[in-house]
Amino acid sequence: MFVGLMIAQPAGYLLLVLYVSLRYGRENYALFLVEKEKNRSRKLYDFEVRPETVIHVRNQIGDSLKEQGCSERQINETMLLFEEFFMLVYEKNPERKVLAECAVEAGETIHLITRDDGVTLDLTDEDQNVQSLRAYVLANLIATYTSRKAHFLTLSYNRNAFEVR
Repeated sequence: MFVGLMIAQPAGYLLLVLYVSLRYGRENYALFLVEKEKNRSRKLYDFEVRPETVIHVRNQIGDSLKEQGCSERQINETMLLFEEFFMLVYEKNPERKVLAECAVEAGETIHLITRDDGVTLDLTDEDQNVQSLRAYVLANLIATYTSRKAHFLTLSYNRNAFEVR
């Protein structure tokens, strides 16, 4: 009797794995995300925030989005948002080496997830004081081009996420 109780749990789990694998496919086990994520493409860019590297990475993002078949409007908005954001980071951190990364996920919408180790810069706060023309332009770009935005402060890194419609 006790042997049956010990074997029941692993046997039940194996039956569940077998059923899900046969019914939905092995790649869908256990989160069922394959169909949702099949049409999304992800790229990660690491760079030092300087004007020439920002422009270079911006062009790489544009080329990548063109290859994935995104609309010209989405590509231009994403490139402009990326460039203005990181040039503002560069402007806010004079004479300091700032390292950054940017993840770009493309599908129906484009998700731009940025992280840098510069001074704290929360662009999602609508009540912030605008201290430069670039910050004003970027705040308007974010309000116009993005449907969702978020700012996370994690272990001295600024992390911002934008969804370009």
